[in-house]
Amino acid sequence: MDSKNSDARRYLAQRAELLGAIRLPNDAFKKNAGTEVVSDIIFLQKRDHPIDIVPDWVHLNRTDEGHTMNSYFVEHPEMILGETIEESTAYGKDITVQPIEGAELSDLLKEAVSHIEGTYQAIELSETDNGKEVRNHSCHSRCQEFFFYSSGWRSVLP
Repeated sequence: MDSKNSDARRYLAQRAELLGAIRLPNDAFKKNAGTEVVSDIIFLQKRDHPIDIVPDWVHLNRTDEGHTMNSYFVEHPEMILGETIEESTAYGKDITVQPIEGAELSDLLKEAVSHIEGTYQAIELSETDNGKEVRNHSCHSRCQEFFFYSSGWRSVLP
């Protein structure tokens, strides 16, 4: 969502409405993939036909601290699940999201999802779904519905 080149965001905005987005801390995938990278979950609703209007979230903006990031996260800092800080990388200065010490990502994620425009229904879930194992923090679609699985609960999103 923070790329200097807005072509991909513009393409998505023409074809889908942004319902909301959640920025995960840099350790969200450390256990599973062994990587520390900031990731965004975006919630889109497909439009009936493409439009030519360019919404604000297509553009970048600056925070009060001077960090350049997607305007959605500048306007909705509560959707960033950690502390935004600047760090030095091999490629120069970059921003990252440090996890909140002592906070459970699943709790933060549940809270953030509650702010997404749209409806979802939490459903208790067994360890298998139609004979397939369910991986924690995974998404999939089935029968025209989108599901997000996290720590034993399933959210059905529009």
